[in-house]
Amino acid sequence: MERKGPVDLSTTKVIFDTFFVSATKVFFLVLKPLRGVILGRLLGPAVYGIMNIPVPYVQISLILSNIGFTAAVAKLMPEHLQAGRRDLSRMIFRASVFLTVALALLWTALLIVFAPRIVRDIAHRPDALGPMVVYSLIIPFMAVNTIYASILLAVQRGKLRAKITAIHGVLNVALPIVCTLI
Repeated sequence: MERKGPVDLSTTKVIFDTFFVSATKVFFLVLKPLRGVILGRLLGPAVYGIMNIPVPYVQISLILSNIGFTAAVAKLMPEHLQAGRRDLSRMIFRASVFLTVALALLWTALLIVFAPRIVRDIAHRPDALGPMVVYSLIIPFMAVNTIYASILLAVQRGKLRAKITAIHGVLNVALPIVCTLI
């Protein structure tokens, strides 16, 4: 098996890759409020409010799905790659992805199980059950996206991470609008 050289952690490369990722994120931060305005106009205030009931629960679940794994990957993988220990780097990668997916699936299942109680007793909107269940299904995808984004940054694949972030941003902005129009 061919051994590649150590990861290039030169300042220029890190700044260049970080620029692409940051530019992509800033672009979609500007587009997200437009999505809210368009959806608010298309759906009306009552239905738009119902669609936003699950958002905080999904965001909390995403945080709990990724409790420090991205930070560990971003710190430990480059260290082991620089030291020539690809085996340790690979083990960190596999363990982080497995635990992230397992926790995301756990939180998704719990949110789906408790969705009727949340929408009935906390939100007082039983008609929000459908959006709550549908939004819960996005948790594993988002958790995997987050862990892979940190891995790509850790191994200095900033342009690839920027492309993944761009695809994710386009889906995040366009998909709700397209679903509303259908």
